[in-house]
Amino acid sequence: MLIPLDYYRILGVLPQVTDKQLNQAYHDRCLQSPRREYSKMAILSRKQLLTQAYEILSDSEQRAAHEALCLENTFSDKLKSNPEISLTGQGEEILPDSSPLKPKILEIAPEQWIGSLMILQELGEYELVIKFGEIFLETLSNPRSELHSSICKIQPDVILTIALAALELSREQWQQEEYEQAGISGGKGLSILQENCLFPSLQLEITKELYKLRPYRILELLAQPNKNRADRDRGKTLLQEMLEERQGIDGQGDDHSGLGIDDFLRFIQQLRTYLTASEQEDIFYRETNYRSAVTAYLRVYSLIARGFVEKQPTFIVEAKGILDGLEKLQDVSLEKGICALLLGETQEAILALEQCEDEEVLAFIRQQSRGAPDLLPGLCSYGQYWLHTEVFSHFRDFKKRTDSLEDYFADQAVQIYLEQISLDSQKTSFEEKQDEEKQENEVMFSRKISRNDYVVQERRSFIKGRHLRQTRFQHQEPQLLVSGGGGIPTIATAAPVPRTPYRRRFRENSSRVPRDKSVITTSYQDSLRRAETDRSFSLPTTAEELEQKPQCGSYKRTDPYKTGKTIFKFRPWFLVVTSLIVLGAVGSSVKWIQYIVSPLVALEEEQLVLELRQPPIAIPVPETQIKKQIKNQTETLTIEDAKQVVEMWLLSKADAFGLNHNLESLNNILTTPLLSLWKGRAQNLKKYQEYWQYKHNVTIKSLKIVDNNPDKVVVEADIREIANFYQGGQRNASRSYDDQLKVRYGLLRKQNNWLIDSLELID
Repeated sequence: MLIPLDYYRILGVLPQVTDKQLNQAYHDRCLQSPRREYSKMAILSRKQLLTQAYEILSDSEQRAAHEALCLENTFSDKLKSNPEISLTGQGEEILPDSSPLKPKILEIAPEQWIGSLMILQELGEYELVIKFGEIFLETLSNPRSELHSSICKIQPDVILTIALAALELSREQWQQEEYEQAGISGGKGLSILQENCLFPSLQLEITKELYKLRPYRILELLAQPNKNRADRDRGKTLLQEMLEERQGIDGQGDDHSGLGIDDFLRFIQQLRTYLTASEQEDIFYRETNYRSAVTAYLRVYSLIARGFVEKQPTFIVEAKGILDGLEKLQDVSLEKGICALLLGETQEAILALEQCEDEEVLAFIRQQSRGAPDLLPGLCSYGQYWLHTEVFSHFRDFKKRTDSLEDYFADQAVQIYLEQISLDSQKTSFEEKQDEEKQENEVMFSRKISRNDYVVQERRSFIKGRHLRQTRFQHQEPQLLVSGGGGIPTIATAAPVPRTPYRRRFRENSSRVPRDKSVITTSYQDSLRRAETDRSFSLPTTAEELEQKPQCGSYKRTDPYKTGKTIFKFRPWFLVVTSLIVLGAVGSSVKWIQYIVSPLVALEEEQLVLELRQPPIAIPVPETQIKKQIKNQTETLTIEDAKQVVEMWLLSKADAFGLNHNLESLNNILTTPLLSLWKGRAQNLKKYQEYWQYKHNVTIKSLKIVDNNPDKVVVEADIREIANFYQGGQRNASRSYDDQLKVRYGLLRKQNNWLIDSLELID
């Protein structure tokens, strides 16, 4: 079989290598141990290839012949790409400026196939490994093939090499922020191992990395345009798998992602902006089985958003029922008030404000209600602001919505629904009043009978409508629990957030300390007295008639039960429309309320620990990966920039070959295959407890762009290198030196990073 390798690449050296350097490279490559899962046959095959390459390059005649073939291949390819190239241009080299030479296609004996795959794997040619490995496996599927018997023995080693290449390719793609592609590559390696029931430890290693990669894949898939439906559905499926494994958003299960409860909640908050309101409602509805207060609150947001934008009050009714269950855990009075407002239950909305603990919100509402008999105008103003800034911003399809309360209440379907709610409320209230009077009479009668000497004249008051509000939507409320004694506000940031007076929190205590009712301009008793008055207002039939309505409290009393005109009687919800007309363009007056915090807005303060570019978990670093930037620029490399790149390389080499043997520093400056070569040398020094100390002085002599490509540059430099070699902590004077070197560097720009792609000594 033909393999794209040459003997220089097999040993990881350049064509200009000296005999001494060649010997050292061969020695280092032989010392590099493959993974322990490889068979002895595979390790021997690799060793044979290394020895063959060393022997040919050590013989001057064979080496010259090999170089001639490499030059022929390189020049032939160059002619094909540019037929007009001059063959005899004076002062020009046939060899391109970028080194090393283009690999020659070697013909590998069957017993050396696995060795060649292992070497390609070490050189970072992961895609080639997968390609040729699959060809090997296809040969195995044909028992009549002449090569079947030769390959059959090395099948496990071939599968191992493919899996390792897929794993390293996945890590490389992860670093390049190609998350879904990284998941596909890693899954391919895992799949081939599982199908053949081989190497369970490697299966576990790949599985762990795929679990950690999954949050990144979800974000990337959900961020796709709506037209990429298959990708988005895949993202939602992966998210559902994570939620099930975690046993809910704030559950105690383990999805092996490395994300704690706090980080996962911030992750959920981030991905919400990529989901539509209906998608969120569907996801959080499925999570109600876990009885999570956080899930319930998130679902409330989606229900309110859909109910308002889609003009469907039934969603708001459902949200209000869920909030009734949440009020034991958290102050949700504002949310309940806004729901009541959208349902036309103006008195209940005003009553909800009496439970509110946000002083800044109340101050704003009172200011906007100045001159009005109650707080309804201010609540309308704040409610619209809250919907636009704190609700719509969390939904992909509602971010740019500017719907107003006027539009909502002007919708005919909304008016009909709210009218029906009002009629049902009157009927239920009348029946409830009769039940209360009956119960009160029974209590008084029983007390008179039980006390023969005297009669206790004590009457028990019943709060009108309380029983109805507690039981109306009881079938819709989950029995909510709090995990860890906290909800979204307490886990909104990675670092502890100082408690502020207006921050609302989920409470462990089911009771709430009553507020001082004096902060509300309208008392509960006044509201009850005004309730009957509100029901008697006439309903305007035109927009002009609506605009001519006076402010709240100035309407004439009429008979609400007058026959024949019941459907046209004014209902409490119409106060909302009137208040909106009084408010007018009030948007500019709410800017000062930017710091008002609701239970979910707390997450906005320190948005996320999990970000696509700031991972909370360490991303695995592949062997031949370059991540950090040396020079981030878009213009042509200058002499000064080139000097910085060369100096960075020399510092990285000193760091890797120094006392601490920091191999990772090489990742930032070298490309493949130089990275593998120099890492191998550094590992060899570390193994024998040897190290170097360097001092350098760099002078750039020339800089030339290759083939008019600004991303490829050849730099020649004069370098004074003072090197001291240490063995066992003692300086070895015989191996230490102080040399003046002339070096040619091939620089390559990848993703705005200048890296060293080749280097050679100039005689």
